[in-house]
Amino acid sequence: MLNINELLLETLKHIKSDIILGIAYDNFTIELIKLIEKKNNIGNKLNCVSSSLNIINKFKDYKINFNKLEDVDYIDLYISSVDEIDNNMNILNGKNGSFTNEKIMLNLSKKFICITDDSKKVQFIGYKSPISIEIINSSIKFIYKKINDINGKCILRNNFISDNGNLIIDIYNLNIENPKFLEIYLNSIPGVIENSIFSNKNPDIIINSSEFGIENKIF
Repeated sequence: MLNINELLLETLKHIKSDIILGIAYDNFTIELIKLIEKKNNIGNKLNCVSSSLNIINKFKDYKINFNKLEDVDYIDLYISSVDEIDNNMNILNGKNGSFTNEKIMLNLSKKFICITDDSKKVQFIGYKSPISIEIINSSIKFIYKKINDINGKCILRNNFISDNGNLIIDIYNLNIENPKFLEIYLNSIPGVIENSIFSNKNPDIIINSSEFGIENKIF
């Protein structure tokens, strides 16, 4: 059961002033920014980086300083909720369409906090959600054919353009028993920029909301 207020307060304990904070684009991080704004001892000194222009535009009048992703050399702490996570800590996170920038942020980060609840835990990622890919627009027919060759079903995300100006395709019916292999394979298809499988960098901390309360797992 999701208890967002307790999750927010627990997450806030890990955020210190004078750091560069990376935040994904999701409902949880939107609420987290609102909470940070109220904490003068943190918000006044905090530098943030977001995976999405939607976050930057939404909070442009806040006292928190937002940096462009291309202007930072590192991120002290990266925080993101996820669509799905399996027992091996492979993550699927494509619903917001910002996964390309999120992977850049994750690889720039010194520490990664993953926000979950029990509904996000699955045996295999892709069990509930499609795999998403960001593509170069001119490659769409070729990519449809390549995905069809591995029995996947492509659905173009309607009326959606990524922050990088590209199309997003959601893929269903893929065999995802080996997420690392699939992540590499999808990115090897010419025209694919990135996909929504996160298998190469595990969370350092998982903050999970369950029926028993808030669980903090440190790795």
